[in-house]
Amino acid sequence: MKLRLRDALRLKPFDESAESGSAMFVYYSSPSLMVGAVVTVLLAVAAAGLAIAGFSQAMDTIYAGLGVGAITTGLEWNAGLKARSLNHLFLVLLVLGALAVSRAVFG
Repeated sequence: MKLRLRDALRLKPFDESAESGSAMFVYYSSPSLMVGAVVTVLLAVAAAGLAIAGFSQAMDTIYAGLGVGAITTGLEWNAGLKARSLNHLFLVLLVLGALAVSRAVFG
C-alpha cells in the first residue's frame, strides 16, 4: 500500500488496485457489508436533503451516517479489504474534522 499526495487529493490515498477483483465478491457474499454501504449512502442523501431544506436534524443524520460508515469500515477491514477500508476511514476522519472546524468557527 503506497500513500501518495495526488491520490490523497482525490480522497483515495491508498491504492485499491490489488483488491479490485475481490472487492465485489466480498460485498456480494457479505450482507452486512452491502447493508452498511447502502445505509451510509441513504443517510448521506437524507442529510444533504435536510441540510438544503434547512432542518436542524441534518447534523444528527450526518453523524449517524458517519457512524454507520465507520462500522462498515471495520467490517471491510475484517473482510480483508485493507486499502478500501483505509480509504473509507480517511474519508470519515476528514468529514469529522471538517464538521469539528465548522462547529468551532460557526458555533
